[in-house]
Amino acid sequence: MIERLIKEVECCLKNELYMSALTIVLTLPDICGKAEFPELGNGERYRKWLDQYACSQDFNIIRSEEIYKLRNSMLHQGSPTTKKKGEDIDEFELLIQDPNRASKMMQSRYQDFNKCVLSINIESLCGLICSASTKYYANNKEKFGFINYRIVSMDYSTAKIFRIDREAVKIKFD
Repeated sequence: MIERLIKEVECCLKNELYMSALTIVLTLPDICGKAEFPELGNGERYRKWLDQYACSQDFNIIRSEEIYKLRNSMLHQGSPTTKKKGEDIDEFELLIQDPNRASKMMQSRYQDFNKCVLSINIESLCGLICSASTKYYANNKEKFGFINYRIVSMDYSTAKIFRIDREAVKIKFD
């Protein structure tokens, strides 16, 4: 499943579907966190997994708490910004950077009219989390037994029975 989700993130980025890629990638620490820390609650295991496998304290990189805030905003409100009393981030700014640029900054923080804005490069964040998830999954496949679903490719007869246009539901990955 992790491999499929990462393929879908890559497909989304390739086709400039940045919000879809971001939404998918923000679920990966949830899944990997459940595998690594099943006894913890959602938020704690999400942040702990990011701290241990994706976010480095040695670099000026986005923090797990910031990613978790972005995740909550995007997945629960459909918006990258939700300000709650006492939080240090007023707004998230999502950046799409020309792929030909040599330097892809991960994030920056600045003040804008008395608001703290955290700018996040979508492709860099997707790359960071996908890379960490790929490595984690490769080394811990046995921990993902809780995932129980199938994706079935519909053939002509099944599509006909349910009166579904097969071409309308077909997903292709390059």
